[in-house]
Amino acid sequence: MAIVTHVPPSIWLRLVLLFYKMVWIFRPLLRHLGIELKMSWNEVIFATRLLLPQIAGYGPQVVVGVGVGGAIWGAVLAGSLHDLPLVVVDRRVSRKKNARHVELIGKGAITNNSDLISGKKLLLVNAEMISGQTILTAKELVESLQPDDIKLACIDFNTISSVRPDFAYASHNGVIQKPWRRVKTYTNPDEPVRK
Repeated sequence: MAIVTHVPPSIWLRLVLLFYKMVWIFRPLLRHLGIELKMSWNEVIFATRLLLPQIAGYGPQVVVGVGVGGAIWGAVLAGSLHDLPLVVVDRRVSRKKNARHVELIGKGAITNNSDLISGKKLLLVNAEMISGQTILTAKELVESLQPDDIKLACIDFNTISSVRPDFAYASHNGVIQKPWRRVKTYTNPDEPVRK
């Protein structure tokens, strides 16, 4: 007589989460071996679903996306959080006198929406945090408009980052290429070029 048992969905979710965590544990080794690190859309969706309950518990009223990745993932989060307002600012990274410099582009999108930001709970979103300088620059800008509270969210952050996000899917010691970058290889301006 065969015994058929039902596996609850929560067990499957735990197994999938364990699989993704194991992949992240081995990513530094893969990177050391020169294997390109990429994140698939499926993993971005998984990370979003995993973080959404925590972010919803915070109760943001406005999502502010920083950079291309912050705009894309910020739009996904804003739509998933009952179509919250989304404000986006981009950034340009340059090197001046051997020092990294971050300049926000399109700051008017934030400063011209002060009524949308002042006194509200903000979710400041960047797809990845490498050094933390970009998100800090954006945080200083939105703080000038006196929001009620600001929390930081990213898909992944580098362990060398000066900033720790409030919501993150993973941490690592490299740069992970996201699925919206349709290039063969990606070099983040925060990281020296590999030969």
